Amino acid sequence: MKRFSMKPGGPIVPFSDYILKVHSRCNLACDYCYMYEHADQSWRNRPLVMSEPTVVATVRRIRDHVENHKLQRVSVGMHGGEPLLAGHDLIEGLAVRLRGSLRGICDPELWIQTNGALLDERFCEIFLTQGIEVGVSLDGGREANDRHRLHANGRSSFSAAVNGISLLTSERYRPIFSGLLCTIDTENDPIDVYESLAEFDPPAIDLLLPHANWENPPPRHDGQATQYADWLIHIFDRWNSDHRPFPIRLFDSIIDTSLGGSSGVEAIGIGAAEMVVVETDGTLEQVDHLKSTFEGAAYTGLDVLDNSFDEAAAHPGIRARQTGESGLAAECQACPLVASCGGGLYSHRYQADSGFDNPSVYCTDLYKLIQHIRVAVDADMQVTPSSSMSRKPITSSILRQLGQGYGDRSAVDALKNSQRSLGRLLVASVYHAVPADPHARQAWLALTRIDQSTPAGLAAVLAHPYVRVRATNFLARAAAHRKGDARTTGSGLRSLQRELLVVLAAAAGARSGLATALPLTIERGGLYLPTLGVARLVLGEQRAEATLTSSSGSTTIRAGDGSELVLETGSGGATAVRNDGIHWQPTRSRTVHGVTIALVDDDPYRNVYGEDPSLPLSDAAAARWWELLEEALRIVRSDFPVYWDGVAGILTAITPLRPRADGAQVSGTSRDAFGAVGVAATDDPETLALLLLHEIQHAKLGALMDVVDLHDEQDSHLYPAAWREDLRPLEGLLQGTYAHIAVADFWRNRSHCSPEGSGHVADREYRRWRDATDQGIDTLVGSGSLTDIGLEVALQMRSTVHGWT
Repeated sequence: MKRFSMKPGGPIVPFSDYILKVHSRCNLACDYCYMYEHADQSWRNRPLVMSEPTVVATVRRIRDHVENHKLQRVSVGMHGGEPLLAGHDLIEGLAVRLRGSLRGICDPELWIQTNGALLDERFCEIFLTQGIEVGVSLDGGREANDRHRLHANGRSSFSAAVNGISLLTSERYRPIFSGLLCTIDTENDPIDVYESLAEFDPPAIDLLLPHANWENPPPRHDGQATQYADWLIHIFDRWNSDHRPFPIRLFDSIIDTSLGGSSGVEAIGIGAAEMVVVETDGTLEQVDHLKSTFEGAAYTGLDVLDNSFDEAAAHPGIRARQTGESGLAAECQACPLVASCGGGLYSHRYQADSGFDNPSVYCTDLYKLIQHIRVAVDADMQVTPSSSMSRKPITSSILRQLGQGYGDRSAVDALKNSQRSLGRLLVASVYHAVPADPHARQAWLALTRIDQSTPAGLAAVLAHPYVRVRATNFLARAAAHRKGDARTTGSGLRSLQRELLVVLAAAAGARSGLATALPLTIERGGLYLPTLGVARLVLGEQRAEATLTSSSGSTTIRAGDGSELVLETGSGGATAVRNDGIHWQPTRSRTVHGVTIALVDDDPYRNVYGEDPSLPLSDAAAARWWELLEEALRIVRSDFPVYWDGVAGILTAITPLRPRADGAQVSGTSRDAFGAVGVAATDDPETLALLLLHEIQHAKLGALMDVVDLHDEQDSHLYPAAWREDLRPLEGLLQGTYAHIAVADFWRNRSHCSPEGSGHVADREYRRWRDATDQGIDTLVGSGSLTDIGLEVALQMRSTVHGWT
C-alpha cells in the first residue's frame, strides 16, 4: 500500500512549530473529533498527563533544535484532548521552563487551544503573565455548537464555552485572546454561524473543513459537489461586505497566495511542514489530523526521551509533506489554482490504494471557493488587493503627446490615475503580505471606512510621494523574508506593517474628520504623519507609546506619560492648538501659481535620490525656497508652456538636498516617489526652472513605464550615452534621452532670446544637448529591444528634436 510519496535527499527542514499534548483526555465528546472518533485509537494507551521527565526532555530537545538551527521564530502550542485538564500548575510550569530555556536564543510564541469550558481567572492570569495566547473552539450559536460539541452525557457545552470566552473578551484578558475555531457543518446556516461568532468581536476566526478523505468522504446533500464552497462563499461575501472586520484565516490565505504570498493556514497553500507533535508519553508524531486516515498514520517510532527533533524531521512521513508543488498529485500540479490550494490539507488527500498521492476530497469545493474569492477581490474597488493593477488605456493621442516630450492635462491625468491605482494596490499588498496583528487590522479597517465615507482624505495621504517608497521597501523585505533572508524576522515585518498602516490611517483620519482611534509609537526621531507633519517628544525620550483620536476638526495625540498634543485638523493640514510635552512641526505647504507644493524636509523615507537630503529647514531657509519656487514656476509657465501641464499636474513636493562641495547641480526623481523632486537650493530661479523641467520629464516617463512596456526587460546590454562616461542599461538610456529633450529645449529657448547670437553659452548648450539627445534616440531605435509602443515613443521623440532643426 502506498502510504507516503516523496523525492529523497536534501537537507531537513527544522521544526518551528511544536504541539505538546499536555493531557490525552477531554471533558467533551465531540462526535467529529479526529483524536477519539476516527481511525487511530492510540490515545487509549497514552498516560493522562505529560509527566515531569517528559516535560524536561521536551524543553531540552526544543532548545537544542532551536539553537542548532538558529531559528528566529518558534511557536509552541499546548493541546490535548483538553489541555486545561492538565491543571494550572503543569501549564504554568511548562511555560516558565520554555521561556527560561530559550531566553537569549529566541522569544517563543506560546499558545493554547481549548474548548473554553474550564477557563477561569486563575488560568487567565497564568496566560497573561506568561504571554500565552488562547484560542477557543466554538461552532456558532447554541444550536450550531450543540450539534456536535456536547458533554459525554449529552449535555450542552455552549454556556460553559461562552463563559470562558467572556473572560477573554474582558479588558484585562483581551490581549491574550487569539480567536475562535469553528468546524464547518453545512446543516448550520452560514450567516447565523458568522453572526454568532462575530458577536464576540474575535481577533480572528478559523473555519475548518471537517476531517474526511476518499475512504471516508464528507457528507453531501443529494450529491452536491460544492456544498462546502457554497456555505463558505455565503460567509465570505458577508465578511467582505462588512469590510473584513476581523481576519478569517482561510479567506485571508486565499487572498495572500493569490498575490504571490504565503498561506497562513495548513489547510491550503504550498509550504514545507514545520510542525511536530509530542504526545503525553513523549512519543514524537506527525500532525494530529493524520489520525483521521488510518491507524498509525501519525506514528514515527521516535520519542523525545531517546530521539532528537532532527531525527524526527528526517522521517519519511514528515519529509513527504516538505516537497512543495512537486510532491502533489499530477492533477494538482497541472491546476491553475495550485499556488493557492496547494492540494488542500494533507490528510484530506488519503485513499487506501494510493496513499496521499491524490487531490483533496474537497477539491471541487476549494476550486470554486478560490475562484470566487479571486473574482470578488479583483472586482472590489475599495482599498483591497488585486492580482494585477487596473490599467487605464493609454490612447494613441496621449501616447503621441507624451512621446513628443510634452503632454497636456488629459495625458497627465491619465498618468496620475494610474499612479493612484498603483499606490492603492501597494498599500493593500502591504496589509496582505504578512499576517496582521490586531493594531494593523484596526488601522486597515479604519482605512476602508475612511475610503467609503471621505475618500478624498485617504486619496490625499496615499498620493504623498514617499508612501509608495515606504510600501515598496516593506514589500521587498517581505519578499526577501519569504526567500529565507534571515535579516528580517516575521515579527519585524509585522512591526513595520503595523507602523505603516497606522500612520496612514492616522493621517487620513485626521484629514477626513472621521472618528478614529489608533495606537501609535513616537520614536526618538518623531512620529511622521504624511501630508500633516511630525510630532516629537519634548523631553527627548527614546520612544513613547501613545494613542491618536480624531473627530471632526480635531486630533489629539496622548502619550502614556500624560503628554498631550491637540491639533486642529482638516483637509488643509494640521495646526497645534495645545501642546504639553509633545512638539508639532506642520508640513510646510503653499500654493504657487496654482500648484500646491509641500516642502518635505522631515519624511524619514525621503532619502531616495542618491544624494543626502538636507536637515529640516529653518524658517529663513524655507522662506528662500518659496522665493525661488515662485520665480522658477513663473519662468516655466511663461516661457515653456508646452511643459506647464506636466509640471503643474505632477509636482506636489520638493525635498531639499544637501549641496555638493564642488558646486555641481544636484537634483533627482525616484520611480517610487511620483510627484516629488529632490533638489539642492540653487543660486537663481533660472537654474531651478531647468532642473524642474528635467526631473518632471523623468517622472512622466516613469509613470508611463508603470502602465505600458517600452522595452524588453531581458535586454542586459549596456549602451553609450553622450552625457555620461559610463555605459547605461537600456532603461537608463531611455530615461536620460527623454529627460534631455526638455534640457535641450530650455537652452533652445534661451538661445533664441539671447542678444549675443550663436556664440552665446545658451546656443552652445542647446547644440550640445540637442546632439546628445539625437544620438540617444538613434541608439534606442537601433537597439532592437524596444517594444512596438517603445519604438513609437522613440520616433515621436525624434520628430520633436528634428523639428527644431
